[in-house]
Amino acid sequence: MELQTKAAVLYAAGKPFEITDINVVPPGEGEVLVRMAAAGICGSDEAVRTGKRPHAMPVVCGHEGAGFVEALGEGVARLNRGDFVILNWQPACGTCAVCGRGQPNLCTTFPERVTKPEARFFLKDGSPVFSYSHLGCFAQRVTVRQECCVVVDKKIPPEVSCLIGCAVTTGVGAVLNTARVKAGESVAIFGMGGVGLSIVMGGKLAGAESIIAVDTAMAKKKMALELGATDFFQEGAKVRNVDYAFDAVGSPEVVRKCLDAVRPGGTVVCVGLPAMSAEYSLPAWKLVVGEKKIIGSLYGSADPFQFFSRLVDFYLEGKLPLDRLISKTYTLEEINAGFEALRSGRTGRGVIRF
Repeated sequence: MELQTKAAVLYAAGKPFEITDINVVPPGEGEVLVRMAAAGICGSDEAVRTGKRPHAMPVVCGHEGAGFVEALGEGVARLNRGDFVILNWQPACGTCAVCGRGQPNLCTTFPERVTKPEARFFLKDGSPVFSYSHLGCFAQRVTVRQECCVVVDKKIPPEVSCLIGCAVTTGVGAVLNTARVKAGESVAIFGMGGVGLSIVMGGKLAGAESIIAVDTAMAKKKMALELGATDFFQEGAKVRNVDYAFDAVGSPEVVRKCLDAVRPGGTVVCVGLPAMSAEYSLPAWKLVVGEKKIIGSLYGSADPFQFFSRLVDFYLEGKLPLDRLISKTYTLEEINAGFEALRSGRTGRGVIRF
């Protein structure tokens, strides 16, 4: 029997979200029903809305969320009703060779089972509504696999905790897990969206001596400096000889700028998700003669079941000011205003509170 919920439904690319009463399927074997508490407004969801990232429609977007476990399906052992959980959009099987090497973010088995669009919601007439990243956080209630739920300390506010589900893990993890920046080293970050600002915080947490923020929008300067950047530039050409340069945009052009920015022997870390058709065109001479390295970072090279709690502890200890990432909170009914603010490029993270 379906359960009724309110959701922001995207019926077609390029259109605004529509608040709709829909049904969510009850949890089956290995699944749980989560009552959403907060969901972040992310550029990946905007890419679905615009059609840049094709997806089956209609769809409930939202992949950065946190909430409370409300009901359990058969065979759920690791969760209990009332648990406060951050949702993980990159679940892992835990048994494949990659998971065995301690890289669950690169699991080759579980994602293959969930990459096809899946209808977890239905309209009143019975027609399917798909869920983005198999979560669909822009709904009051969602049914997800237990592997998507990471239990964390309830002391962290929902509007803060939801950011750990995507931007913060991706950004801070790129510094601590992928690049493994050491105290006293220098970093440059291109792009001051939620992920880029999280990389800034990760650099400060790692003890980087120089943290250079780069963004074309001057409006991002204040927040970047408040979160730990030592310098801010609108032009990447002014950045040279850093140990690490992070692309938080997902642009081949930005990666080229990062390559110019790092010192001989330095490392470019590609964090922003590019278009699937994008290709890098880079000067091979600089790579060889300068021994420069280019590496990718997916979901902060993190194991969510360990890293989420670590980030929560950093926040509760006052070492990671995640609440300062949030520019404004919105109701579900205000979701289109939140995405309009995202498109303006002048704000930090917008969060929907349920």
